[in-house]
Amino acid sequence: MSARTPVPWFRSALTASLAAFLVYRQGLGTCHEHLGVALRHLDRFLLGAAPGARSLDRELLASWLATLAGRSPTTRRNYFRIARQFCLFLARHDPGTYVPDASSCPRGGGDFRPYLYSAGEIRALREKMGTVPI
Repeated sequence: MSARTPVPWFRSALTASLAAFLVYRQGLGTCHEHLGVALRHLDRFLLGAAPGARSLDRELLASWLATLAGRSPTTRRNYFRIARQFCLFLARHDPGTYVPDASSCPRGGGDFRPYLYSAGEIRALREKMGTVPI
């Protein structure tokens, strides 16, 4: 988190764990603004969907990820990775903690398809730019 970004406050039953994870990541120097945003999103979800939840299980995590359906594939992937890292952090103290398999991470990317220029199109572009034709 940057120096000008306020520390996010958590209100779910996982408040202490979320805050400890954030402090841990800050100590590693790997705490970026998107980490706090994702953790606050998870916290708000837990408040509404499972206010007493003391851990994340497969179904709860899947429900949270489903709320991200309107977000970009990259955002969904990043949020999944943050949740997985949080679960790994929790598993250090409770080996029974559910940790999602990395292979179940949502695919990133999207529908981008590169455009391949034909030799004629390249020739026309080069001529338009005033370079020597091929």
